[in-house]
Amino acid sequence: MKQRGKVFRPVIAGVVASMIVVASSGCASIMSGGTQSIQIMTEPVGASVKIYDRQDNLISDVKSPHLATLKRGRGYFKRQKYKIVFDMPGYQTKVVNVKPRLNGWYAGGNLIFGGLVGLLIVDPATGAMWTLTPKEIKENLNGSTAWMKKEKGLLVVLKKDVPSDLLAKMKRVELN
Repeated sequence: MKQRGKVFRPVIAGVVASMIVVASSGCASIMSGGTQSIQIMTEPVGASVKIYDRQDNLISDVKSPHLATLKRGRGYFKRQKYKIVFDMPGYQTKVVNVKPRLNGWYAGGNLIFGGLVGLLIVDPATGAMWTLTPKEIKENLNGSTAWMKKEKGLLVVLKKDVPSDLLAKMKRVELN
């Protein structure tokens, strides 16, 4: 009988230690983590992809396709959002906003599994309480006949596509 108690003691200690680890961690942190990968694709490929954070700081300047790993949060209970700018010569510039939403594992997982520490400390501190949307970006760039970069020669543009600061400097040319 004494032998059986010695065998079960390490098993019980292991189970108790596992329960303490689970109870002291956040459900969203375990299931999702503090960062999220977002696949970014464009048609055509090779477009410039610039990613800016909430404060308009440039955090990434790459070409498409690209797998971006972005932080979900920006501090305790603070969500992070991003602006992604697509640019390519001969195509219109496009902007996509990536917004945070409450992670289902944060709300549901911590309430169901009793993770008070995860609900109030771990998930808010790691940013795991947020999910970034969209989770994947496929952007079709529209061709632009307005601007075509040329080293030399005549550049023809639509008046509506000329920036206002340049519009004031333009002079009308009369053709005979």
